[in-house]
Amino acid sequence: MIKKVMSLEAEIEKSIDLIVDMRKNIVEAIEMIEDFNCQQVLYMKYIKGLTFSQIGDELLYCERQVSRLHKAAIEKIEFFD
Repeated sequence: MIKKVMSLEAEIEKSIDLIVDMRKNIVEAIEMIEDFNCQQVLYMKYIKGLTFSQIGDELLYCERQVSRLHKAAIEKIEFFD
């Protein structure tokens, strides 16, 4: 039973490491975008986990404007392998 727990803990640690690396890559990709508003939308959406409506409330944009900024930002982003 102890071996099973230790094995599961090792798997969890690997998964956490992968998630941390993915988050780091996402933040780096967001920071490469020159448009500050696009950066903010992506950061709030993918790092903070906010909805378009919540992002709009914080940035004082309507949900439709946030959606447009999001689309523009996604088109500008450089993805990492």
